[in-house]
Amino acid sequence: MPPFSIDQTDALIVFALTVAGLAVLRVAYAAAGSIWDERHQITLHLGGRSRKISGYWGEVVLGFFGFLIFLGADGLAPDIRLWTLLRDFPVTNAAIVGAAFVVYAYYARSVLLDAKTNESHRGPIHYRRLRKTYLIYSPCAVLIYCVSTAAIAILTLQYLRNASTVATHRAEIVTQLNNLATVKSADVIQSAVEMSYSDIVQTGNSVAASIAPIFLMIAAIMGIVLLVTASPIKTVLRQDSRNVTQYSAFIIAALIFGLTTGTYYFSYSRLLTDSLNAIIAIRPALAHANWQVLERFNEIVLDLEHKRSFVGFLAMVANESGIAVIAMALFQWLLSEMHPFRRAA
Repeated sequence: MPPFSIDQTDALIVFALTVAGLAVLRVAYAAAGSIWDERHQITLHLGGRSRKISGYWGEVVLGFFGFLIFLGADGLAPDIRLWTLLRDFPVTNAAIVGAAFVVYAYYARSVLLDAKTNESHRGPIHYRRLRKTYLIYSPCAVLIYCVSTAAIAILTLQYLRNASTVATHRAEIVTQLNNLATVKSADVIQSAVEMSYSDIVQTGNSVAASIAPIFLMIAAIMGIVLLVTASPIKTVLRQDSRNVTQYSAFIIAALIFGLTTGTYYFSYSRLLTDSLNAIIAIRPALAHANWQVLERFNEIVLDLEHKRSFVGFLAMVANESGIAVIAMALFQWLLSEMHPFRRAA
């Protein structure tokens, strides 16, 4: 597994943003008064009794989990740091913030139009307070969007960095193997092949290890989906917000699976394919070597053939973290089929 390293500056930045977002959220709930208590309160069933609490605390829980997920992404990307992205790409950052405001404005407008139509009996004061509340809430919504985007960007950029590193190692290994074409000694060739084989396995293992922890990220994302779709916290979000959260989580999970597949085809598979072809090209030079050398040479070729397959790659990646993802997916499916709270939505 690659080193897990959370940057302190990144953690402080996102922690400060989380605290600021929760402070804005507190102000929004205060401005809304009973309106948001009606729309977002949480009902807990404890000891046969029902208790209602403010939806604010549900959003605090979601904010805390979101903060932890960002820390996980930051820790899995030791070469990419949020503070450097904020420093080096001001125009891109401004565009992301602007896009977040546009998306939120569209969402808030649709909610307000719905309220104007279906809650008109409550009078203009109700509508104006609701509009004011959504305006106050906008910085919090934009922060959620931007931090989520930052986590995805960090993982994606780390993937590109890893792919570049593997490509460099692949070129070095293939060059070393191609240089054996002029060597006459079978023992020297076999020793060089053994060294290259060790480099190939180590590089391949590092590729697989860099993917394995990402499955834990998928499990964490599925945990967020469970919170907003199959727990009492679901009432904190309106149905359309829950749908957006669920679809966004699935898109992120699909992106991570896409990065995993891309890692196989463009990094891992190319590493083993190019190296294996270079090794096989050396075989004629070992035609008169003793049987021990030939046996070991064939073992190396067969092992690389097995590792090169997609099944071999998945076997290296699918460890405890892969099992966690499968278990979380099954748990979510069972809740979607059986959970009475979800059926009541």
